[in-house]
Amino acid sequence: MKEKKVTKEMRASKVFKEKRVTKEIRASKEFKEKRVTKEIRASRVSKEKRVTKEIKAFKVFKVFKEKKVTKEMRASKVFKEKRETKEIRASKVFKEKKVTKEIKVFKEKRVTKEIKASKELKEKKVTKEIRESKESKVFKEKRVTKEIRESKEFREKRVTKEKGRIRESKEKRVTKEIRASKESKEKRVTKEIRASKGFKEKRVTKEMRASKGFKEKRVTKEIRASKEFKEKRVTKEIRASKASKVFKEKRVTKEIKASKASKEKKVTKEIRASKEFREKRVTKEIKAFKESRGFKEKRVTKEIKAFKESRGFKEKRETRVTKELQEQQEQQAQQVNPATDNQTLATDGTAGQISITGGNAITLNVDDADSNPANEYNTAFAVVGNNLRLTDGGGARNVPLSSLGTDDQFDDEVELRTPIDVDEGGVGTPTLETNVEEVIQAIAPITSKAARIFYPPSIEVDASTNGTGRTIDLHAQYVAQYGSPMVASVSAPAAIPTYTNTELYYYVTFYDTAVFANVNVNAAGVMTYDVIGQPASYNSLINVVFVVK
Repeated sequence: MKEKKVTKEMRASKVFKEKRVTKEIRASKEFKEKRVTKEIRASRVSKEKRVTKEIKAFKVFKVFKEKKVTKEMRASKVFKEKRETKEIRASKVFKEKKVTKEIKVFKEKRVTKEIKASKELKEKKVTKEIRESKESKVFKEKRVTKEIRESKEFREKRVTKEKGRIRESKEKRVTKEIRASKESKEKRVTKEIRASKGFKEKRVTKEMRASKGFKEKRVTKEIRASKEFKEKRVTKEIRASKASKVFKEKRVTKEIKASKASKEKKVTKEIRASKEFREKRVTKEIKAFKESRGFKEKRVTKEIKAFKESRGFKEKRETRVTKELQEQQEQQAQQVNPATDNQTLATDGTAGQISITGGNAITLNVDDADSNPANEYNTAFAVVGNNLRLTDGGGARNVPLSSLGTDDQFDDEVELRTPIDVDEGGVGTPTLETNVEEVIQAIAPITSKAARIFYPPSIEVDASTNGTGRTIDLHAQYVAQYGSPMVASVSAPAAIPTYTNTELYYYVTFYDTAVFANVNVNAAGVMTYDVIGQPASYNSLINVVFVVK
């Protein structure tokens, strides 16, 4: 009875597992089929939309090009017609005026020059139009070839990108599904094994307690048999799952290959269709351009013929005019005095009026639109407040002094006109100072010592008798002699510049100690001394030095 029950349970679990596996396989199949169909539909719809967009854009571009070409042709026609009418009118008016004035002798040269210039201009214009038509042809051919190449490269790049994206997305999706199915099956099998183990162990333990020895052996046999059976069944299921996995992988790869092939075929068809369409369009444009070029060449030839005919007419007219001029010259030569050809310019005093004897009078335009002489000159130019002001008859103009900047310069920025040597006299190759800073640095050691030291003028000191507390104002003696020298050179100032008594230091470097004693000098330059004896040779010295503070 227990064996029957166990077999029934095994059969029921087996049937239940088979049904569940079939349901899962069907659900996964349906899900994959639905997903593949959705992707195919989405890709088809997106490609159809993209193709329709490209076709619409191309149609719009084609219409725009046609409109632009028609506009350019119309504008060029209208412009050329207007230009030709203007030129014809201008040439008519000019030629009529010129013919009326050609009676005079001095205008014969101008007529010939103008005719030559007009000939050269028209020939240059015709050559330019021919060159421009050739250049436009070359430019259009280059542009068409560039567009074809760019469209080919763009389509090929886009196809390769879509192939790579589809391949990566499908590979990722397949790997994810395989991993998920593996993990779910392993978890489910482990749960079932644990549940069946726990249930059977409980049931076996109850039976063993009821019937001890025999039942324990039988139960152990049954457990071993059930374990082996379950292990075999589990291995079979794992093998079947592996086989289904391989089958699924093969099916997915087949689907990927089929979708790739279908997409590649569709893309190649689109590329071929677009290529054929563009080639047809390019051929149409080339034909239209050739036809327009033929039309332009015909028109240019017509213009050249018309120009040649007009040139022949002009040459005939020029010969006729020259004959008439020669006849008039001969008539005038008979009337004019052959002994002289002098002419006199004259004016009647009005502004711009000039006349010539034997000719006409003209009035030149000398009006400068401003006949007021009061505003033709400046009345003042000065600094007013913070502005530099220029005043004339029309008003005043101010310039802020702050906008002019300053002329401040550093000593190293002021260059000497000719470099000089200041502090290396006697050196074979001295270094020359080139700016004010170098001169100051070179002369500062000299002026800080030698130029500040000088000797005051010589004075007499009465030492014929002895005495104490005698004084001499050294600064006053110095100022008196420098202020009124007895002799000066030619063009020299009358007085020598002097320092005040507070700008100097006073020193006594030597005195005769046999004659003088208690010698002192105060800050104002007054020296006090005592005479203690007379000099033996009636001559003695006191050396005094002044130093500028």
